[in-house]
Amino acid sequence: MSIQKLLCDEVHFNYPQYFANFPPNTPLRIGDFGYLDRKIFQHESNIEVAFGISPGKPRAGNLANVEFKSKSGVAVKTSGNIQLDTNTGVDQFGEAVIEFKRANGVFFMATGCKVKIIEDKATLAQKLIDLFERDRWKSEYVVVTSIIEVQTLNLFISDTANASIKLKAHSDSPHLDVFSAGAKCTVINETGIANKWVTAENTTPLIGLSKISRKFFFGEPVFKVSYLVGGENNGTENLDELKNEVKLSGRSFAETFDLLPIDDRDNLSPL
Repeated sequence: MSIQKLLCDEVHFNYPQYFANFPPNTPLRIGDFGYLDRKIFQHESNIEVAFGISPGKPRAGNLANVEFKSKSGVAVKTSGNIQLDTNTGVDQFGEAVIEFKRANGVFFMATGCKVKIIEDKATLAQKLIDLFERDRWKSEYVVVTSIIEVQTLNLFISDTANASIKLKAHSDSPHLDVFSAGAKCTVINETGIANKWVTAENTTPLIGLSKISRKFFFGEPVFKVSYLVGGENNGTENLDELKNEVKLSGRSFAETFDLLPIDDRDNLSPL
């Protein structure tokens, strides 16, 4: 299995409403579109460039952290917070060791995450459906309708069993956790690590995708939520899935779409 496929599977398994952007420093923005191949997003263009459709101004949530690791076989050990000796001014470094019991293990830690979502999905959906019905928008297309921008990303993937990586962290601000935003990690030693992003700054590792499709061959087009786009049961008639689809009935998006990428809508504020 490729590293790209492995990470994309792990991301979608842990956060079903999101897909991985690989490499995580690939520039993506809301309104980008392309294809989804086995949960891997293949970028083609942006709706504004290709069709003259502006995705509008996004909304953003408060900063948060996102962490996950493979379900089994990954252990993280930290040795205290970052400290500063006020008498000597010399850093006292924090350390972390990440151990993988098996190959293809993933450790993902993103700090300072800001979720941005499209403000008016209902209007966008109608415009894309118009393109779809005029055979200008392919049924295979997916469009980026939310992104997570990250201040600092630490991401490690093991190549072999019993792999490990040891990190040292320092910061201009004391009393931070090793993986806090603002902490800078460096590698002390590693073994059996396939890929690593160490304190990668200003990345977009996670994206939310939407898609237009029909329930039946001659059915009306619907705008599918992100977690249904890459699922294995996209064609089912499950009512729990149906209630999470935007059926353009003239109601507001908030009234018809209750699975926003951000759980607390009260935290949403215009940029």
